[in-house]
Amino acid sequence: MKVSHIFLIALFLSSLFIAGGCAKSAYNVATNCDKNQVGNYVIKWEVTPAMPGKVNIYVSDRPEFFPNSPAMVMPIGENTATFVTTDNFSQKYFLLEFEGKISTVAAMRHLPMGATPNFRDAGGYISEEGFNMRWGRLFRSGRVRSLSSTDSLSLKKLGIRSILSLDEEGSSYSKRPRLLPTGIQTLSLKADKPVDYSEFLSEVYKGNATTEEIRNFKMNASRNFAFESRKQFTKAFQFLLNESNYPILITDNLGKDRVAFFFLIVHSAIGIPANAVIEDCLLSNQMLDIRTLVPNINTLDPQIQENLMYYYVTTDENIVAIYQEIISRYSSIDEYLKEMYGLSFEDRMKLRKLLLE
Repeated sequence: MKVSHIFLIALFLSSLFIAGGCAKSAYNVATNCDKNQVGNYVIKWEVTPAMPGKVNIYVSDRPEFFPNSPAMVMPIGENTATFVTTDNFSQKYFLLEFEGKISTVAAMRHLPMGATPNFRDAGGYISEEGFNMRWGRLFRSGRVRSLSSTDSLSLKKLGIRSILSLDEEGSSYSKRPRLLPTGIQTLSLKADKPVDYSEFLSEVYKGNATTEEIRNFKMNASRNFAFESRKQFTKAFQFLLNESNYPILITDNLGKDRVAFFFLIVHSAIGIPANAVIEDCLLSNQMLDIRTLVPNINTLDPQIQENLMYYYVTTDENIVAIYQEIISRYSSIDEYLKEMYGLSFEDRMKLRKLLLE
C-alpha cells in the first residue's frame, strides 16, 4: 500500500515542475550521518556508479565554511567513516569530496533537544534538478518551551536567527522562552481558523472517538492547513523570502501538524521529489515517543491506547489524500502556491536560491 501511495504522489509531482536539464553530475551520491552510542559521528556514503579512489572529508560547525585541509581521507569503497568528538553541543557538517569530481555535505537530521520535541534540520534533500537543499538553513520542531542550559547552547551553536511559530492561537512566544539566546527574534502567526486539538483529544481519552472519527479529524485538520490557512502561510512564505531571517526554526506544538504541511509545500515549491517529501513527513513517527506524549498510556484501556497511537501517528495515506485534493482543485502545486499564497514564479526561484545549492 505504501509503495502505491508514493507512486501516486510521484505521478502528481512529475508534472508540477519545469524540467531543469541534466543532473549536475554523472554520479549519484547518497549519504547518511548519525551518532553512535559513545557520541561519535558515523558518516556513510554510497556512490553510483562505483568510483575508485579517495574521499576527502572536511569538518565544520557551519555548513557554508570548511577548512582547507581534510580531517580524514578514506577509500571511497569503505563507504563509512567515524569522526571522534567530545563536543556534544555543536552540529557537525561533513563535506565529502570524491576524487575532486563531486562533493556533497552530510549532517545529522535529528538533533536531540531536552525540552523541544521533534527537532531536526530540514536540509540535505536533493531536488528534481539535482541540487542539494542546504543544511543549517531551515529547522523544524515542536514548540520551544523552557530551555535547559544545554538546549540554549545548542540553539546558539546552530546560529539560529529566527523562530517562527505556526500556532493555532498565535501566542506561543507572547512571553519569551526562558534561556532563549539573545539575538534570536520570535514571531507567532495565528491560524486563520484554529483547529481545536484539545477538545477532540479529550474525547479520545474518554473513549468517545472511533478510529473512523480520528481519521476524519486528522483529514479535516489537513484540509484546514491546505485550504483555510491563506493568511498564516502567506506571511510565513514572506518570512522565508527575507534572507536576513535565516537560519530559521519553524515550530508548532509537536512539529508534526501545521509545520509538517508547511514544509510539505515548501519542499514541493523548491522541487524536492515525492519520496523525500513523504520521508520528511513520516520522520515524526520516529522522533516522537508515545510514552512521552502519553506517560500513563500503559494504564489505559487497550482500545483507548490504540486510538491514541493512531491519533498521534503520521500516515502516508493522509499525505496522498491531501495532495489529491490540492491537485483536484488547482491542477498543480505551482498554481496552488500562486493562487493561495501569492507565491509567484520569481518568488519560487528566489526560494530555491535561498535554500538550494
